[in-house]
Parts: sequence; structure tokens; C-alpha cells
Amino acid sequence: GDEVTSIEYVHGGYQNKNVIAVGWNRKVTFWEDGDKKVQEGGRQLAGHADDILCSAMSPPCTLATGSYDGMIIVWNIDSGAMKMKLQTPSVADKLLTERAVERVKFMGRLPGYLVTCHSDLYCRFWDTLQGLGLCLEAPTGHTDGESLVVMCTDPDNKYLATGDSAGFVKVWDISLFLGKKANTAQEKSLWFKELRHWRAHTATLSSLEYIPQGQLLVTASADCNVILWSILGVRVGNFGRDQWVVDNPATWVGRELEPIDNGEVEEERWTAEVGE
Repeated sequence: GDEVTSIEYVHGGYQNKNVIAVGWNRKVTFWEDGDKKVQEGGRQLAGHADDILCSAMSPPCTLATGSYDGMIIVWNIDSGAMKMKLQTPSVADKLLTERAVERVKFMGRLPGYLVTCHSDLYCRFWDTLQGLGLCLEAPTGHTDGESLVVMCTDPDNKYLATGDSAGFVKVWDISLFLGKKANTAQEKSLWFKELRHWRAHTATLSSLEYIPQGQLLVTASADCNVILWSILGVRVGNFGRDQWVVDNPATWVGRELEPIDNGEVEEERWTAEVGE
């Protein structure tokens, strides 16, 4: 089939205005955003050997795509050139269900750096400009037997949030990652530090987004709920059911942190960790 898995919109540069889509046809397809009500697909870029699951743009002309077989390709969409391929380490030794690149995202404060999440429950940080390649890979400790399926970060890349196919969310402090290779376990633990872990949904997550105003997260799931959270894991409310004022925590549905499976955590500790 030709299922579409990710869409990007490009405004500016040589391409002017284009919609870019990737999916199971293993190609990057362009549609010009013109005056026509029905626009036929235009040029295509080929290079993946398996279904493409995700994409991310770094304006004006750099696109990254990730596929089911663990391959990441970085493209120049103006020229159509394949700038580089990044292969998940030891991918041949992994089960077929543990090879996929589920999400890719460029880091705003570190131009040319990518963060990716994978079905083997790892997050990986890549350099696409200076030739360092894989800088950091770290296990997330998400639910065994599940997959990392969603990921987001704040504009300053201080926090990274990840979500899995069992409905759990984790928030990480990545503020100390400065684009270098992690050579020791201590560096990995400092550069990728878990802050919070909670059960957000009863089914797989389908979307996870960061809202800078108030440091909030929005999650959507196959359990048919869309929920707003503080970055600490306090439930603000369910869309379509609850009412709240974002700037007034007294109106939130949750008054304390959501319970997690790996023990109780005092709210004061997380307030000190995350701050304002």
C-alpha cells in the first residue's frame, strides 16, 4: 500500500511552497502548493529500502527521513541529493520489530543535530554536519516488549519527552548534551537524565507535543483521549470533557503527580529538578 506516515510543509528556498509526504511507498514525494484545487504529485526522491515511518525538516532545505529497517537518510531537497545515510548500530542483530526508526527531530539549539527514537526503546543523537555520526545512544527503560512511538522536545532542547505503545510517557533533561560524543557511562547519564515517568493512557500513544506556554505536554492515544499535562506529569485535563484555565493550577483536574510504576516520587523533588 501507499499509506502516508509523515507530512512536512516547506515555505521558502528554491522549492518555494511545497507539501512533502513520505510513507510505505519508500519515496519522498513533493506537491506544489499552488492555485489548483487538485494537485498531482511531482518529483520523488528514492533511497530507502523499506517503508518510511517519519520525517523532519531543518529549514530551508534539509530533510531527514527514517525507515522501518533502521535507516536514516538526510536529504538536500533543493538539489534532491542524498547528503548522508545514518544506520542504527548492530541493526542486523536486532529482531525485525526492534529495527524501526519511529521519530526523527532536528535540534534547534544545535544546528545539524538529530535526535531519534526507535522501536528498540533507545534514543539516539546524531551529528549530520561535522562527521561525528552517532554521538549518544541511551536506553530509555520504557515498557519491555513495547516500542517508542512518539517524541517531542522544547524549542531550547532542554527537555525531551518520549512515549511508548503501552501509554507511558517519560520526560528527560537533555540540556547538558552539547553535540559531543559520549565516551563514558557518566556522560550518558548526565546528558540524558530521566526526570519523570507516568502512565498517560491505557493504549498506545499516537501523538506527543510540547507547548512552551506553561511548559505543557499534549498527548493523544488510541484510547480516544487527548490530554493536557504539565511537564511534571500533573493532569491539566481531558479535551472535550474537562474545563480549566491553563495559568491557574487550582482549576486543573490533577492536584498532584500521576502515579508511576517504579515507586513514589515526592513532588518537591521534581519541582526542584524542572523549575520554571
